[in-house]
Amino acid sequence: MAKGSSMKLWEKDDMKVLYNTESSIWSYSHKNRKITLITWRSTQKGAMTEITMEEGKFKLLMELLEIRYHEEWYNPGEDDWNKICNEIANFCKCLEKISLVQEPLMSPAEIESCLRRIFYAREDVKEIHVYYGLGLSMGMRKNARGKIRRLETVPNRTMRYPTSRFDSIL
Repeated sequence: MAKGSSMKLWEKDDMKVLYNTESSIWSYSHKNRKITLITWRSTQKGAMTEITMEEGKFKLLMELLEIRYHEEWYNPGEDDWNKICNEIANFCKCLEKISLVQEPLMSPAEIESCLRRIFYAREDVKEIHVYYGLGLSMGMRKNARGKIRRLETVPNRTMRYPTSRFDSIL
C-alpha cells in the first residue's frame, strides 16, 4: 500500500500499521503477514469488525460481531493515535498465530484456539465467523455467562462482496 496524503503510518520494531483516513481502513504488516481491519457501525448482524489476513496466496476472512461499535477505530483522534495503533498491533499479533501456509492448511483446532484468545482479549466480541478455503467456515459464540462454544453452522457473510471495499484501495 503506497503511503499518500490520505495515509498515516505507525511503526514499532518491525511492525507497520497504516491507516487510510479517507476509507477508515487499517492495514497491519509484519514479516510476510498482512492483516486488514475495517469497522462497520451497522450491518445486518450489528456492529462488526471485518478482518482479512493474507500471506502469499492464502487468505482468510473473519467477522467479529461486537457489542459496541469502535468509533475510535473508525475515526481515531490525534490524542489517541499511539494508543489505538498499539491496540491494533497487539490485536493483530494474536491473529498472526493462525498459520496460513503450513500443512495442514489452517486446521480447525488451530483456528479455534486463536478465536478463544480473541474472546479472552476482547470482552466486547460476542460472536466470530471465519471463512477460509473453498466454502470452509467455522464460528464461535460467547453466551451471556461468558461460556464460549463452537457454532454448528455459520451464517452467510454480511457483505455480498466483502473484499471489494479494500481491494480497490490497497
